[in-house]
Formats: sequence, C-alpha cells, structure tokens
Amino acid sequence: MSETQPEKMTPEENLVSLDEKAAVYFTDKALGPDRKQVSYIREAVVPQCKGPKTLELGYGNGIWTRQLYEKGLDITVIEGSSKLAKKAEEDFAGSVRVVNSLFEDFITDESFDTVIASCVLEHVVDPMFFLGKLKSWAHAGSDVHITVPNAVSLHRRIGLKMGLLKNPLELSPQDIEIGHHTSYTLEIFRDQLESAGFEVNYIKGIFLKPVNSAWMMDWTDELLDAFNEMAEELPEYSGFFYANCGIK
Repeated sequence: MSETQPEKMTPEENLVSLDEKAAVYFTDKALGPDRKQVSYIREAVVPQCKGPKTLELGYGNGIWTRQLYEKGLDITVIEGSSKLAKKAEEDFAGSVRVVNSLFEDFITDESFDTVIASCVLEHVVDPMFFLGKLKSWAHAGSDVHITVPNAVSLHRRIGLKMGLLKNPLELSPQDIEIGHHTSYTLEIFRDQLESAGFEVNYIKGIFLKPVNSAWMMDWTDELLDAFNEMAEELPEYSGFFYANCGIK
C-alpha cells in the first residue's frame, strides 16, 4: 500500500465518479501511447481466452469486447459507469449482455469459463474481498486473466530518482485522479492471488515503460513495439503484470 491514499467514497459517489472518468478512455493520450500499451496487454490475454461463457470487467472504449466478440464468445460485461454501459449496449445492440454495476456489487449465480479483470484490481478499495468475488464467478477449469500496473516499473523508478515520488508504492496525483487505490509489485500481486486461492499458472511483464505516457505521444509504433519486446527480458521493470490463473 502507498503512503498517499485517495478519499474513500460511498457507492453512490463512486458511480458518479466513474461517469465523470468515462471520458478518459477517449483522450489523445488514451488513443495514443496508452492505446498501444493496452493493445499489448490484449495481445497477451485474448488468445488465451476460451469460451463459451466469458465475463469481462469494464467496457472502456470497447476494443476488448469487440475482439472477444469476434472470437465467438458469449460475453457478459460489467460496467460501473452508466455512460459506458449505455455505449456498450448501443455498440453491440443486444448481442453482448451488459450489467451496469460496481464490480464489488455484482451478484450472479452464473459461473464463467473465462473471467477477465484487466487493470481493475488497483481500482477496488478492498482487493482481497474483490478477488474472493472474482473467484466465485469462476469454476474448476476456468481461466482467470488479471492484469495490474507495476509500481516499480522503469518509468516509476526513474521518477523516484528524479524526486517525483517519495517511494515506489506511492500513488501519484495521476493515479489518484484515475481512481487507483493500491500499488502492486510482483510480490504483492502474486501474494494476493495465492492468498485468495488462485492457482497462478504464470505472471509475465507487458511493455517496458521508460517514461510517462505523455512524453511518448510522438513515438512511433515501431519504437513502442521494441519496448514491449524488451519486457520479455526485463519483466520486473515492465509497465504491467499479467497473471494467467486457474482455480484450485
């Protein structure tokens, strides 16, 4: 956990906040270097997803859902923002089930063959409670795919050297602005997953992030691709961790 923590909100305040943050998925930064970083995560996760029943946590700009849909999966999307949930319903015209709910409040008797929680865990107030719910939505034989940002990525280590952070686990103003509550190292991530009862098949690094995304606005795709390949050699410095998990 970090020294700097965002203020806790009521569920009602959280829903309003999610609607206010919905536009972040369509900014120049989100559609530029951040788009590429998320695409690298999708390239690692989507080929591992099996069906038919798939639970996706969060809609965002819909690219994840589109790729899963094109695989022929039976998709349920949980989305806390009413604006993004409405957009998901419009984009897929009933061919994807959309539930407008906070992840922590989602209740179902269904069990899913694939569960995807990409860059979700850092946003929830109580990660262990959330992981328990996540596990309840899967079954023996399910694949669970979880990704988180790396608190000790190369760019954050550089920020620490520059005095922009007091310690690697500190939440930056930008982290707080986009709703992060928890910072993750590889050790913290693995410990939480195993403590929650997941079988961790493997954890890999995604994208070696050298500087803040805003400084990468004019970088070419070829340069970004090279940094993504470097994450294979230096996973502990990567921008994100991807855990491929099963149920014990």
